Amino acid sequence: MQRDLHLTTPEAFDAAYAEALSLVHAHRAASVPLVQRHLRIGYDAARRLLARMARETTFVRPMPSGLYIYAPEPLANELKSLHGFIADVLARSAQGPLDPDTIRSLGEMHALQDYLHAGGDQHHAA
Repeated sequence: MQRDLHLTTPEAFDAAYAEALSLVHAHRAASVPLVQRHLRIGYDAARRLLARMARETTFVRPMPSGLYIYAPEPLANELKSLHGFIADVLARSAQGPLDPDTIRSLGEMHALQDYLHAGGDQHHAA
């Protein structure tokens, strides 16, 4: 049976979604071309599958550019912490110069203690 390239029925979409989830985990990547090529579906259908993953899972994240990133739980948590830290540093720097203690306290507030105590050169084991 030939696949519905546009996934026009709920059944076709759900079946492709299950396949796409496995595919993204197996390749540790989330991209429209990857899903499109492996599932042999159209661009818009692949984009809709990734958008659903971004809404319903913690391991696919949308990027401002419209692309997606595969971020397993530890990486996703680290990205969230770093985003909050950067936002706070920028907000505080708009008020004036930042001293190292302020930056360190912002890092600790965003659970970046291990990174700070390692001198900013910690490598995480996979």
